[in-house]
Amino acid sequence: MGTVTAVSRIKAWVRQCAAELYCRIPNRLAGLRGKVTIVTYHRVLPLADVHEQCVQPGMYVSLDVFERHLDFLAAEFQLLTSSELLSLWRTRRWDAAARYCVITFDDGWLDTYQHAWPILERHRAPATVFLPTAY
Repeated sequence: MGTVTAVSRIKAWVRQCAAELYCRIPNRLAGLRGKVTIVTYHRVLPLADVHEQCVQPGMYVSLDVFERHLDFLAAEFQLLTSSELLSLWRTRRWDAAARYCVITFDDGWLDTYQHAWPILERHRAPATVFLPTAY
């Protein structure tokens, strides 16, 4: 058990170091100017909920990770609603120097409202939720 914990900690440290190095690369996002990035989430959950429920790996982010995502996206992109994106496209008011981002959620889980919404609101970040209308 101790070896697994040590390996997990080393992997987490390596990921953190790689992320820190990437963030220090000058003009790392230059290739995204004049383009839109669409980020899709399914679920935003506290880790306690993940351990209590049967949550598919890769289908959720924890609250702290979602918060960090929004910190990054708000700092590096112009956040748009889906309708604002379509309006820019239709009216040809696209700024070739801007980096655009649209945040979306699939499936309309309750935790989108309970956990993601307060974080989105704090960051004043718009998002689109795609709700299923039939089974």
